[in-house]
Amino acid sequence: LEEAEVQLRGALQARTSALGKVHPETLQTANALGAHFLNRGQEQEAEDLLQTLWTDSEALLGSAHPITLTIANNLAVVLRRTHKLPEAEQLLRRVLEGTMAALGQDHGETVQSVDNLAALQLTLGNYKESESLYRQSWQSRKRKLGADHPDTLASMSNLGLLLKVA
Repeated sequence: LEEAEVQLRGALQARTSALGKVHPETLQTANALGAHFLNRGQEQEAEDLLQTLWTDSEALLGSAHPITLTIANNLAVVLRRTHKLPEAEQLLRRVLEGTMAALGQDHGETVQSVDNLAALQLTLGNYKESESLYRQSWQSRKRKLGADHPDTLASMSNLGLLLKVA
């Protein structure tokens, strides 16, 4: 195991022992481990963990809580990567609706949800919707972070790449 995973597993074990399995801080740490699995290409491990976390977080915190929405967003990314596209789309739309309501249009979590839905729409060949979502992401980041921020430039690049293939 690489050091990051060792540290995340240690933190998760400590938080589970101290706070319990379904405490918000434990859920956040477990979500970080799920995101680590996702980033390492361990989709099955990520999906199994994130599916359990999402269920636990919804039961404890509710479906509109930011922690629940972040877990659901990560799960949706796993579902997209594993070609479970209808499930990913349904979950991403739910996440986007929840983050818009809970956090607002320009919040980083909301904009990330927009990006993830745009990427899925691109995968599905829905270029018009993907373009609209990428433009929304780019404009939100430009307003919130400025035109030269790396995240704004990433959104601009995503839009440019879409326009090249569409």
